[in-house]
Amino acid sequence: QQQQQQQQQQQHPRHEGAHSRSAGAPGSTDHRKSRSAVASPSRTSPPGARKGSGARPATEGAAGVSGPRPSKSFLSSTSSLTGGDGSSASSASASSSSSSSSTSTPDELVRRLKNSRSRHERQRALAELSTSPSRSQLSAHAYTVVIATAGRDNGWRDALRWLDLMREEGRELDVFHFSAGINACAKGRQWEQAVHLLNQMSVVGVRPDCVCYNGAISACARGGRWERALDLLNEMQTKGLQPNMISYSAAISACSKGGCWERALQLLQEMRDAGHSPNVISYSAAISACDKGGQWERALMLLDEMIKSGLTADVVSYNAAISACAKGKQWSSALSLMQQMRREDLSPNVITYNAAIGACERAGQWERALMLLEEMRANQQRPDVISYNSALSACDRAGQGSRAMSLLQEMRRSGIAPEPASFCSTISALSKSDGLASALQLCHEMIGLRMEPSLAMLTVLFQACLKENQWHSTMGVLSKLERQSLRIEPDMYMAAAEVCEQCGQFQQAAALQARAARARLLDASQPQGKSSEPPGVSRPLPLDELRLGSVIISPTSSLNSTGSFADMTTRTMHPDGAGSLMSAFVDRSIGSAGGSIGGGSSIGGGS
Repeated sequence: QQQQQQQQQQQHPRHEGAHSRSAGAPGSTDHRKSRSAVASPSRTSPPGARKGSGARPATEGAAGVSGPRPSKSFLSSTSSLTGGDGSSASSASASSSSSSSSTSTPDELVRRLKNSRSRHERQRALAELSTSPSRSQLSAHAYTVVIATAGRDNGWRDALRWLDLMREEGRELDVFHFSAGINACAKGRQWEQAVHLLNQMSVVGVRPDCVCYNGAISACARGGRWERALDLLNEMQTKGLQPNMISYSAAISACSKGGCWERALQLLQEMRDAGHSPNVISYSAAISACDKGGQWERALMLLDEMIKSGLTADVVSYNAAISACAKGKQWSSALSLMQQMRREDLSPNVITYNAAIGACERAGQWERALMLLEEMRANQQRPDVISYNSALSACDRAGQGSRAMSLLQEMRRSGIAPEPASFCSTISALSKSDGLASALQLCHEMIGLRMEPSLAMLTVLFQACLKENQWHSTMGVLSKLERQSLRIEPDMYMAAAEVCEQCGQFQQAAALQARAARARLLDASQPQGKSSEPPGVSRPLPLDELRLGSVIISPTSSLNSTGSFADMTTRTMHPDGAGSLMSAFVDRSIGSAGGSIGGGSSIGGGS
């Protein structure tokens, strides 16, 4: 405001008295009255107090102010008002009032906001409005439009900053301003900000209505806070507000995201008891809750009930029901629902096909899964990484290595980067279908991309190496994992040790047994997510240095009382391997049972 007054004085230095006479101009009188009547962020009256009663600022610890004190800003941290391009209005120079802002009145800018069709147009109009010298002439309804438009493009911060600006200028905030800000927070999935804004309403003396509570419940639903959403639903009832259809639908959606299918069905019944007929959104949210809860039968019952009640199910409703059938391995029901969609002139989308392919994959129907993938392309639906991963997993279950390899190549040609799950399914399928050479090559490529293989995939691959007596290939895979500094689970070492042992390589098996014991020791002594070596445990030699005919284990300091020699010999499962491991301990001057390791830790028990 000081900057605006300085600008006006610079433009009209000889008419300073005209500004005082212009108090009767439209908007200026209300503006001055609101400054003296409405509490500012640091001068807020308690709820129920008469406006303009001269209450002391809450920041001074005024007596008699009950409940939470108003925060200085509706944002969690104070920041300046930003325009659409992220530039702050407070940092705008005096010359920022360009020709567009000086010629366009605030009402014209608000009309531009209403009629804007692109995000760029809205951002530009907001930026001009934030630097307009006559912004104080905006009406209360115009501010509601500005706040709602600012939060339209997930600009919840801008919406709250406009609320802060209104309060700083002494403008009176009403329920419409707060509801616009809460809905902006809901669109941005900022449930904490939405609840904070809802609480601030009672602090400044504005009574929330159903629209405000619905926005806060929706924000909690989108943020995955289903318990908080149900608390708000109960709170609005205790305050004398009756939840409407939107309130129940938002609460059911929150339970759906939280996987609470039983509570979702209870809310659906409460909705009926309150005299509200569930709509498509309510039913879809309840079906989705049953889907996430693994209740495919209840999901189909709800879909049937929805159709019989006269409602037309949409693609979202069918997708949730098909997904529920997929998790229940009901592939035939999933395909029947797809046929029913077509009869109702609904076109299946990518989500529909992915759910149906997943249903066939879980039921072992790999041929039907591939047929759905082909049908998907024919219907101009571009498969995504989920589509391909489900089809690859179906080929893996059936041991169709060549089909899986073709799908992986097709996936790459489509411009979709394979994920670790894509590689693991293909490698596992190749290992089951006599494609060991291709599986090993693909495994090395995967590790070269710094993707960690799964234990299940390596177990299948190592078993294929065992059939071909290629124990050295298992060592090569683990060696590359070490060179890439990727995590090797203890059971991976054990799977490779089993291959070496059955191939007669007992010394190599013993060395891998030692590595498995050391890996378990590290896992037990380190917090999750840390990879540094604990005191007294040193890094063993690389697997590349292991040689046939001699066993190389970690130095003496790599063992302590938790990794006993007796445990390692019993895990070798062969006398020669145990003897080789004993010889290695003797060569390194490690005492037998009853001796010491590392000069301090004793091994208890027998040999």
